[in-house]
Amino acid sequence: GLLGVSSALSLLAMYCAEMFIDSFLLLGMAEQGLAPRVFAKRDKRFDSPYVAIVASLVVICVFCPLFDFVMLMQVNNALTCLSVLIELVAAILLRFRSSDKAYNAGPEEYRTPLGNMQMLAM
Repeated sequence: GLLGVSSALSLLAMYCAEMFIDSFLLLGMAEQGLAPRVFAKRDKRFDSPYVAIVASLVVICVFCPLFDFVMLMQVNNALTCLSVLIELVAAILLRFRSSDKAYNAGPEEYRTPLGNMQMLAM
């Protein structure tokens, strides 16, 4: 009853939030030149990246009917783990290259409360 409705609404809200987060990531990549420039277009009224939102929706609509939901979740989890791993490697590389001015604009930009060994253990 009411618990099922609230769960469904919660899942819908989480899905929408994730889709909009991904569209803003695509917008940022387009603004940095890492994705086609068309994804950087914003709506004049709401300032939202409408091309990136539509592209995300198209990708979702294409892949959802083609694959089993469980497999899609496994791929999503694997890619999420891979992205976190890449972020950790980048943090470690920035830590160890921070003394080299070619990789560091300033020491305060890459400071973390962890020591070098704690960063590696992370």
